[in-house]
Order: sequence, then structure tokens, then C-alpha cells
Amino acid sequence: MNKKHVLVTGGAGFIGRYVVEALLSSGYEVTIYDNFSASNPESVPSKARVIEGDMLDKDKLAAALDGVDEVVHLAAQVSVPYSVDFPAESDQSNILGLTVLFKQLSELNFKGKVVYASSAAVYGNKEVGDISREGDPFMPNSPYALEKCVNEQQAKLAFRLWGINSLGLRFFNVFGEGQDVTSSYAGVISVFIDKIKKNKALTIYGDGKQVRDFIYVKDVARLVLESVKKDITGSQISNIGTGVDTNVLDLASLLMDLLGNSPQVISQAKREGDVLYSRACIKNQCQTFSHQPLSLRDGLRDWLKV
Repeated sequence: MNKKHVLVTGGAGFIGRYVVEALLSSGYEVTIYDNFSASNPESVPSKARVIEGDMLDKDKLAAALDGVDEVVHLAAQVSVPYSVDFPAESDQSNILGLTVLFKQLSELNFKGKVVYASSAAVYGNKEVGDISREGDPFMPNSPYALEKCVNEQQAKLAFRLWGINSLGLRFFNVFGEGQDVTSSYAGVISVFIDKIKKNKALTIYGDGKQVRDFIYVKDVARLVLESVKKDITGSQISNIGTGVDTNVLDLASLLMDLLGNSPQVISQAKREGDVLYSRACIKNQCQTFSHQPLSLRDGLRDWLKV
């Protein structure tokens, strides 16, 4: 029996590398399609086929899709602050990229499914204690969040027009080894770890009471792998989180405890577009997937080996 062939767009990125490893370990043939604007070709697994290309390059993307059974779409501009600063560029990456993908798949008479990265950002600001459920209305608080709302509508339209099945995964705050701490748009956990190890001051925006649902990247990869294996009909959606809330001040304290350093904490003004409260309802996730994610502490201990 031939191996199933999966194309992973953005497969050289932070989450993409873990997803590619999980797919390869499960016996899939994997092609990575990436423009390497925010990643390094040398970081990808040697067993994966690599095609360098942009999502807007129709011909190159069509060639990469030839013979593919399933698609995992992770190629995106992922920073909320960047989307606020450069909304047109963010729209082009996150909306037009998926438009081109679905159109190319329709022309290839694609019979598989597309597993794509949506985001908890679609829920916007919630009241404290109000968990985010898949049926909640969209309340985007940034251009990035709006782009993810549009992506989900694009997936619905692709099913209506061309019968392309899809599963959108609303990732909450993903953390783990490999995030770029040099970027001004880097994830808070990676930045804090880098600063604490160097005993440099931590910067907290606002009062530090903003809440996030942090999920370990290895768990995300396992859940994406399960998604690829599933039979999906229509355009479905699932949260991907832990269902546990952690505020930024408590996160800083936990990391200081695990790493054994206590640098100074500096407060700055709240950033435009930041969500104040975000926690996943994981009822649907638990019903859909067998894998249950690690807690924040256990994920950090696995990463940091402490």
C-alpha cells in the first residue's frame, strides 16, 4: 500500500516543523511548501521533500499539490502586532494565500481535506471567566483576528463551491522550543525564558492580568496528526487549547520558579489589539480527539528539562 502524501504549507515554521516530524513518524510522505521568509531551510527534517515557494505563486503551488492526498495549511503571518502595524501586508499573506490554495485544489479535483490553522483570536475580548466556544460569534480585535474569521468563511465557501472538506483548528497560545525570540513579535513564553535565563528585565504590557490558554507545541502537532487521519465532511471547526487560564504575571512567576532566576519586571502600556481574556472550551476537542494536552507546567518542564 502506498504511503499517503501530505503537503504542509509553512512546514518549516515553528508549528510546522513539529507537525512534519509527527507525520513522518506516522509513516506519511511529506512535502513542505514554504517561502522561508521566517524560517530556515536547514531546520526541516531530511526525510521531507522541500519546495521553496510563495502561497501566491499559483504555478509553483499547483506543482507542489500534484499527487497530494491531504493538505495541512500553516503558512501565515502570525503576529497580531504586525497585523496592526501592516494590515495590508498581513491580509495578503493570510487571506489571499488561502484563496489561491482552495482555487488550485478545485482545479486539481482534490478529494482529500484541508486542515488549516485558525486562531483563538476570532473570539476577541471575553469577560473574565467567559470561555470561548466554537459557536460563539466572531468578535475580532485586530486585523490578524479578522483574517482568521475570513479564513473560516473561505473554507465554508470552498465546500459549497467545490466540495473541498476542511477542518479549521482554532489554536490558542502555542509555546515550545523553536520560537524566534529575536523578533519584536515573538511569543511571550519564549521571550520570558530567554530573558530569565540571561537575568534580564521582563517587560509586561498593561497590568499583566491578561489571561491566556497556553498549549504545548508537541501537543498541537499530535492533534494536527489526528486531524489528518480523520474523515471530515464539510467545513468543521475545533478549539485547540487546554481549557486552563493563566495570567501573564503568574506565567512570569512560574518561569522564574522553574529556571531559578528572578529578574526585574517592567510595566509598559497595553499594546493595541491585545486580547485581555482567552480560554478555550475543550468539550468539542475532547470529543473529537483522543490526545489530551499536557498542562502548562508539564509542557514547560518537558521543554526545559527541569
